[in-house]
Amino acid sequence: MKKAEFLAQLRNRLAQLPPQDVEKTLEYYSEMIDDYIESGYSPEAAVAKMGNVNDIAAQILAGERTPVYVAPVAKKQRKNGDFPPF
Repeated sequence: MKKAEFLAQLRNRLAQLPPQDVEKTLEYYSEMIDDYIESGYSPEAAVAKMGNVNDIAAQILAGERTPVYVAPVAKKQRKNGDFPPF
């Protein structure tokens, strides 16, 4: 599924929410997808990482908070003197 299709489906399923909540949610998922793409996933794989649109919408409509998202980090080459975080 393409990003635009995913976001359109999510918008449709969240239509009963206040418009500002829908927009905030769509921005959140759009940014997550973009982060995955920037870290090397194909657009389709990035969308697949989000999960099922129906499940996401059901969780949001049930009042569950949007899950905390940690952006994928591209592997960096270490330079001499760089130490891993503790």
